[in-house]
Amino acid sequence: MRPTDKHIRAFSQVADIRKFEIDMYWKRAAYFWTIIAVTFTGFFALSASSSFPYKDLFLLLLSNMGLVFTFSWYLVNRGSKYWQENWENHLDHMEDKITGPLYKTILERPKVSNKKNNKIDHFFTGPSKLSVSKINQWVAIYICFIWFFLIMIASSSVFIELKNIMPIPKSYVAMGFIVLSFIAMILMYWKGKTHSGEHLSSLVERHSRIVP
Repeated sequence: MRPTDKHIRAFSQVADIRKFEIDMYWKRAAYFWTIIAVTFTGFFALSASSSFPYKDLFLLLLSNMGLVFTFSWYLVNRGSKYWQENWENHLDHMEDKITGPLYKTILERPKVSNKKNNKIDHFFTGPSKLSVSKINQWVAIYICFIWFFLIMIASSSVFIELKNIMPIPKSYVAMGFIVLSFIAMILMYWKGKTHSGEHLSSLVERHSRIVP
């Protein structure tokens, strides 16, 4: 059965959307890399300062911000991958009638011979079935743990300092940073999922005419 023009146009559009999603994936990654790098820079620049007032309190604030930004990057990675796979699944479903099983067919290098040099070369420099998006997610998780470690360090200094120089009620500010960060991450994960139920929309048509 020959594909119709409608099927061909749909296939071409889906392929373009997939490329767009991949392009946006890396643009979003670069956006979060920049924010996280700036936060790291600010944290370590401030930690090197010896005369900044309430330094430990602001270090705690920066480390909490870094944790939230990095967790956001992790969730954005997962969301981007979801939509990329959505369009790839569309291509898998449509391509048999248009191009044949192009995306579903994987051509790999044959297994290496038993020679030691070939195995070493394949292990260190050969191609591998690794997911770039999964690696990005693991990097985000790793950086989250780094931020959490920095939060623990900053917290220990802050609460000791605030206990000595601030009234007790003001020391709650430090705890507020931590609580707020975890609330933000919980809401991102809980409320940040794509709506998959019924979509309702309203239509408003505007009419205009020229008065003679």
